[in-house]
Amino acid sequence: MKDKKFKIPIRYVLFILTFFCLMLMALTYIRPAFGASVRNAVNSVLTPMQIGLNKVGTRISTEILNFTKLRDAQEENEQMKVEIDRLKQENLRLYEGKYELDELRELLALRDEYAQYEMTGANVIQKETGNWFREFTIDKGTDDGIFVDANVLANGALVGRVIYAGKNYAKVLSLIDDTSNVGAMTLENSTYCVVSGSLADYERGLLQLEYTEKDAVINEGDLIVTSHVSNVYLPGLAIGYATEMTVNPDNLTKSGYLTPMADFSNIQKVLVIMTKKASGEEGTPGEQ
Repeated sequence: MKDKKFKIPIRYVLFILTFFCLMLMALTYIRPAFGASVRNAVNSVLTPMQIGLNKVGTRISTEILNFTKLRDAQEENEQMKVEIDRLKQENLRLYEGKYELDELRELLALRDEYAQYEMTGANVIQKETGNWFREFTIDKGTDDGIFVDANVLANGALVGRVIYAGKNYAKVLSLIDDTSNVGAMTLENSTYCVVSGSLADYERGLLQLEYTEKDAVINEGDLIVTSHVSNVYLPGLAIGYATEMTVNPDNLTKSGYLTPMADFSNIQKVLVIMTKKASGEEGTPGEQ
């Protein structure tokens, strides 16, 4: 048999609490000092609780405020990222426009320099793999009057010749190719020489300068241009500057290097000379 638990009816509890409160009120009225003691006792219990609750409330309010600020800062940061990306794209377009404008000005100056020749501008649309523009394709062909062996200029100087012409495109072999040979001469005193392509030498930014007599006068820094006896190249086209000239071991000839004026690491626009080399002229041996 289970023991019955003793329970106080709720109405008795309410009655006792009510009586206790009335007694406190009466004592407080009769003896104010007792009321003050009660208030002090109650405050000694409630005050720490209030302080704790205030700290908790302040902390929660601060965290909510920080969270709001962080969220606003993140949103502002995302907006700034979008704006920065937009400005980067705009700056890139402006840079590309300036580069293209500078390149067009350079080509215009080049056209004025060789005003005796008919020319047409073209864009480079493809190049062979590798760091250098050894062989590249332009966006004009036979429909535009382009022909095989047409001389090609860029960066202020000769860069190569057309080796194949399609209807609307053409392939250009540049001077740095190992098979390239150009009949040339010094502008100062018309001393003949041959500029030979060499990818290995162009790693140092140089081309080979060969087939000159031992006593030929080619000085450091002399401007080298295409010669009048060139097979395929029109005369007077700038190529580069002579450097490191030395007498060969046979003690009969001298050779050296040429620093090209053109930059074969970046060719974007070219001028193609539409004037053909006059047939029947004696060319430089081995020239290609």
